[in-house]
Amino acid sequence: MRPQLFKYQAGLAVIGAFTLFLCIFVLFQAGDVKQDNATLKTASDIAQKLNDYTSNQQSIPDSLSAVGARDIPAAISYHRLSDTSYQFCVTFKAAAGDTNALRLLEDAASRSTNSEATYDSGNSSLYISSVHKKGENCQTVTPYVYNYSGASNQTDTFNLN
Repeated sequence: MRPQLFKYQAGLAVIGAFTLFLCIFVLFQAGDVKQDNATLKTASDIAQKLNDYTSNQQSIPDSLSAVGARDIPAAISYHRLSDTSYQFCVTFKAAAGDTNALRLLEDAASRSTNSEATYDSGNSSLYISSVHKKGENCQTVTPYVYNYSGASNQTDTFNLN
């Protein structure tokens, strides 16, 4: 009778250890999702500020502080590439959304640009999607920036940068 009792206790110990492992795993995953959601919200807020700035100022900002962004997490980066474009990157700890459709987009992007983890589609405005892959997600943005100069012969000219 005692060997049979030991088998049950050993089985319950294994089930308990497995349950404990699953609980810890779920808690870590929940922490990653919570952090990614906060990053997504911050990135969306910054994207709105960048879009408003380029539309109103008709120029590319030198930094995120120029658009009024504060307390920027390390998961978000901004690089002014030129007078007409910039790159905005967000790093996520986990994938979110329809990963099958996202995988198709990733494959298409990697075949067309031969780059790792970047999407260079020549966007005219920054858009942060709730569908993302794990790791760094970058966009190169070339907004429509107009330089207005009044000509002396009273003909207005618009130059698209």
